[in-house]
Amino acid sequence: MSMPTWLATVLIAAGTSVVARMVPDLTVVSRLDARKARVKAVHDARDRFSNCAITMLTLCGALVAWDIPDDVSDVVRARLEGESERWRGLIDETTVWLIDNSAFYALSWPRNLRVIAGRYATETRGVWLSERTEADKVRLLGDLTAHIQSIYFIRLWRVMARAEALRNVQNAFDALNSPPVPMPLPVVEESP
Repeated sequence: MSMPTWLATVLIAAGTSVVARMVPDLTVVSRLDARKARVKAVHDARDRFSNCAITMLTLCGALVAWDIPDDVSDVVRARLEGESERWRGLIDETTVWLIDNSAFYALSWPRNLRVIAGRYATETRGVWLSERTEADKVRLLGDLTAHIQSIYFIRLWRVMARAEALRNVQNAFDALNSPPVPMPLPVVEESP
């Protein structure tokens, strides 16, 4: 007794379907899953970079505007000073994360943006560790981060704004690394 032709057709179709489903699963899907994990890690690092930029802008803005009134009690003054110290600690943590994880987010961008991201991480940490005054550190970090925010997180169709931000951040980097301009000493006239 022979098998009906329709049954042979169904079995061939079912076998082809099983093989067609198994081959990609065994060859392609595992590679795509591994790639998906790497792409997700890059996007997570970029999101954290964005969060660091927003945190830096917020904290620098808060520290610039921070002024403890003279008429507060010593207890309140101590609490307010503790709060500003906490903000400084968050800036320190943010700059540490930026420098420690720069490879994860910087290497995911094209070369020119990669260089800027790496330099931003280096410069922010350097500014924070420098011997500049607290006000200068906060001002410089806020300015640098505002330019970075405009470069990486602006809409793609705002080409002119991005180009201006690229020039501004390059000028800011150059200003950080240029030697300070010596101030002329005042001339003191000797009295007779």
